[in-house]
Amino acid sequence: MQLFNKVVSLDIRCFFLWWGSELAFLVPEKYRQFFSEKSDTVILTVLENSYEIARYNDGQIRVIADLKRNEQGQAVFKKLLKTEICIAKVDFNIRLTTRHAIKKEIYLPEVAVDDLYQVMLFELDRYTPFKPEQVYFSVKSMGQQDSGLVKVILILTPREEMDLILKELSHWGVFPKQVDFTGEPNSFKYREPTYNLLRDELMVTGDHQHRLYSWGLAALTTLLLMAVLAFPVYLQSLQVETLKAQLKPLLKKTLWVENQQSEIDSIYDKTVRLMDKKKNTPSVLHLINTLSGLLNDDTWLTHLQLKAGRLQIQGKSPVASTLIGILESSPRFNNARFVSPLTQDKKTGLERFQISF
Repeated sequence: MQLFNKVVSLDIRCFFLWWGSELAFLVPEKYRQFFSEKSDTVILTVLENSYEIARYNDGQIRVIADLKRNEQGQAVFKKLLKTEICIAKVDFNIRLTTRHAIKKEIYLPEVAVDDLYQVMLFELDRYTPFKPEQVYFSVKSMGQQDSGLVKVILILTPREEMDLILKELSHWGVFPKQVDFTGEPNSFKYREPTYNLLRDELMVTGDHQHRLYSWGLAALTTLLLMAVLAFPVYLQSLQVETLKAQLKPLLKKTLWVENQQSEIDSIYDKTVRLMDKKKNTPSVLHLINTLSGLLNDDTWLTHLQLKAGRLQIQGKSPVASTLIGILESSPRFNNARFVSPLTQDKKTGLERFQISF
């Protein structure tokens, strides 16, 4: 027989996407249509005096506008949010140019791949003229090279400039999900390796309507999940209680029958033991009858005791020494011996004997 081993991988993200689509049929139609729309990604490329606004959808990037970094550009951008862009369903990606960010290729030992950010945090001033507190940086692994080292892309931007850009964009109503660099742009395709110059402490949650919808959908999904899991258990518990109520009278009868059966079994066992004991114990009358046939008429018995398979007799006989042979001649008796010495009765002249066999 040949055995095959196969590793089965489970894509958790795909599973929940499928499951969410199945649960979506429980949501009212108009809400389902709203949530079924795909989220767009808006790329804001930071230029010297303007922002280039582009829209990413299905692998295509389409430039929408080039807006000045002033109040007029801000007003136009907010108008775009109402007409061109669905603000409730958009992820903002800030893209820096060479004016605000730089890229550097570094080769590190393979052991450093497990925690590239921490390794670079300690080695940043070695590979660049900056200290960690002066810049925001991110690292992206490009895989192992022929030399055995791992190629790493280091992207960094000055903190002061990045903070100013984020503050300016917050007035525009933009709260970015990630920040990348034109020299190493992120791909928005699923499973493509990405990096993010935006650290966790800078990820400000914007006051967008889609946040409320997302939370509502998450809460609704959780409630549906709890209902799907708990309702069958509840039904089963009701069935169990119903069966317990039906079985309660039968249980009493069953216990009574079991007690009666137990008593019957006990009486039967005792009867069997008595019958076996009687079967294995010889009849006293039969023994006496056998002895009467063996012993001569001039031999008298004064005592007879049967205990634990041995018979002990006492009496008088003219020649008691011959009694051993007489008893051994019977197939029912063996191992006959005198228990005490023979003595003679002075009155009758007979010999007193005590034999066990």
